[in-house]
Amino acid sequence: MLCLVSITHLQILQDVASSVRDGGKVFIYGVLSGWEIMLRTCDLMRGVDVRWWILTNYVNTDKKREYTASQVMSLLQQKVMQPLVGKMFSLENFKDALVESKREGHGGKVLLVG
Repeated sequence: MLCLVSITHLQILQDVASSVRDGGKVFIYGVLSGWEIMLRTCDLMRGVDVRWWILTNYVNTDKKREYTASQVMSLLQQKVMQPLVGKMFSLENFKDALVESKREGHGGKVLLVG
């Protein structure tokens, strides 16, 4: 079993790790809640494999980046994927948006609207 999880809250990883079968893999992407993770000892004893996944390791050429970006945009338009939206700011408040985007644990993508 393979699970992808964005760490938006520390409890999510624990819940996902406890739900995979023995020896299952959990790939973490994103650090919206900070750099620390917590796992239950029993999940480690069951051989749950937790790994970090980052897109830039896989799209290391212009061609791969362009292809991946077009695929992601297509999936977003089809609503197959949806971003986790956090706070939204008007264009006039872009400085506040920048501050919020750098804050650990902000919980979702900071968006500019207008």
